[in-house]
Amino acid sequence: MTEVHHSRTERCGTRGDPTDRSRECRQRANRSPFHAEAREGSALIRRLRAQALVRLLGHLRPIIWPAAGAYGAAIGATLLALAIPRVLGQIIDAAIDQGAGGLAWLPGPPAGRGRLLAGAMLLLVIAVARGGLSFLQRYGTAWVGRMVAADLRRAVSDRLLRLDTAFHDKASVGQLMTRVTDDTEKVRQFAATAVAELITIAVLVAGAVAILTGIDSLLAAVALAPVPILAVLAVTGAGRLGPRFLAVQRATGGLTARLQESLTQIRIVQAFTAERRTATAYETENEALFTRRLDVARIFTSIFPTMSGILGIGSAAVLLVGGRQVLAGELSIGTLVLFNAYIFLLGQPVRRLGFFLNIAARANTSARRLYELLDREPVLVDAPDALELQTIEGRVAWRHVDFAFDQEAADPSRVPRRVLHDVSLEVGPGEHVAIVGTSGSGKTALVQLLARLYDPAVGAVELDGHDLRTLSRATIRRGIAFVEQEAFLFSASVYHNVAFARPGATRAEVEGVCRLAGAHHFVSALPEGYETLVGERGMTLSGGQRQRLALARALVTNAPVMVLDDALSAVDAGTEATIRESLPQESTIVSVAQRLSTILAADRIVMLEAGRVVEQGTHGELIAANGPYARMFAKTRGAAPDDTDLPWEADLAVTSGGGRP
Repeated sequence: MTEVHHSRTERCGTRGDPTDRSRECRQRANRSPFHAEAREGSALIRRLRAQALVRLLGHLRPIIWPAAGAYGAAIGATLLALAIPRVLGQIIDAAIDQGAGGLAWLPGPPAGRGRLLAGAMLLLVIAVARGGLSFLQRYGTAWVGRMVAADLRRAVSDRLLRLDTAFHDKASVGQLMTRVTDDTEKVRQFAATAVAELITIAVLVAGAVAILTGIDSLLAAVALAPVPILAVLAVTGAGRLGPRFLAVQRATGGLTARLQESLTQIRIVQAFTAERRTATAYETENEALFTRRLDVARIFTSIFPTMSGILGIGSAAVLLVGGRQVLAGELSIGTLVLFNAYIFLLGQPVRRLGFFLNIAARANTSARRLYELLDREPVLVDAPDALELQTIEGRVAWRHVDFAFDQEAADPSRVPRRVLHDVSLEVGPGEHVAIVGTSGSGKTALVQLLARLYDPAVGAVELDGHDLRTLSRATIRRGIAFVEQEAFLFSASVYHNVAFARPGATRAEVEGVCRLAGAHHFVSALPEGYETLVGERGMTLSGGQRQRLALARALVTNAPVMVLDDALSAVDAGTEATIRESLPQESTIVSVAQRLSTILAADRIVMLEAGRVVEQGTHGELIAANGPYARMFAKTRGAAPDDTDLPWEADLAVTSGGGRP
């Protein structure tokens, strides 16, 4: 019996203005507990402030003792470095008999070479010990940096895999790849280098201030005067470089995205002889990156020569003031050498302070970009009381469903463009239903909701009478298998591609479903059979072969509901008919197809128009009703009057959800 469905405008809001109705529907949906987590997930970057580096240091907790050992070795090596000038100054004074008492704490006679030799041996021991601690510091901090980066990569990768389809619809793969690779490398440099060096600089400055002030406060003030100036220059430079590093990283991500897109779609580029245009676009992105990197280099080259000049002035001032004190007999030569040694010792780390602060600035920018992903919560998650169904019959239903792909838009004043309007439809276990509609009528959105790649804005999608949002994802994936038109295969063997949906599948089970999907014959002819590597995205196979393997991957799950989104469009009509007859007769199947033979084989046909169910029934009933389906069928028959196995016209895409695809 033919049924014609009309949208009930009184269901949400009042009759009349559809904008008011849409807004009220969205408000009602937002009050639903199912959308509480969606609202949380859409409030992105709430915790991203200047504390990104502090959060980053939190990744040291699982490796706190190795990290403490590495940074402790850095402190130990720095303390030994501070001891060297002090010992050297006393050795010089003892050698020229101006402070022989300075080495009185060493063994040996007061006069002669004994204490000088002991002092030299002490310097050697300090140098060896410092070298050992420096090795532990460098190896340990390198290990710590790589552990932190690996932990972040693992966390970001896990989060990306868990984020919803709606996020990946809008995200740039190249930008995401840059975050996982380039940004984690910046973080590694910070954890492995900058932290230890900043600790070293702090210990050096504190130790030098204490030692020099204790010897001669006036000369200490002269010697240490450049330090705050250098620190201000370093911090100021780091502040100027922070936004520029962010621009560099964004440009790097854009360049990576451009290259990734061009290589992924190389066939299209070459088919339209667009190599030159694509290269020009890439060169534009490359020039933008070059300009931003040059801007960073310009600041570097202006800061460091200035810092070197200030250090030189400080050293000259120490020689001038200290030299006068030496001539006046107020200061020993060894002490003057000691002061200059500390200036040299402080000079290199403090001069590198800007560099390490730049590493920190880059790491802070990278950490913020990483935490943008880590702070984004997936929307489609299991409810705390999610149900686990032990048996699944295969009854599915859409109940008063409204849906828009951009329903989680950031601007609440903008009305999302809905692709489904008040759709209600039921499919019984084992029933074969064909859903027909022109391009843009909402067919793909309908089946994607059934696979719970998205949630409806209003209404519910059900499996065996349960709202999908109340079921665990494991139950949904066990009950519903989904195959898209664009069959994606991993760069792995045929066996592993098919068994991907159920890793425990045996070789016999894989071969069995490949037979059902019409793939066993061509797989057996491959050089290594089921162990043949199919190449990246399965591009070594034809489109039809990839689609049959994707269908086999769905069949191996033994799911009672099959969702096939135009999954056999690249398969010839004869092979499709064979596959259709091989599929389990008890399955409920939802697919997208373009062949009349698929539609005519269905138990029931549902007509979608502008996102609404306008009529449904058998082929004969819909033809007799002389409605939208009959008019579309008549147009198609006019194109192919005697052969119902020929494709429909290109703009008459058909979704078959139930009957054999």
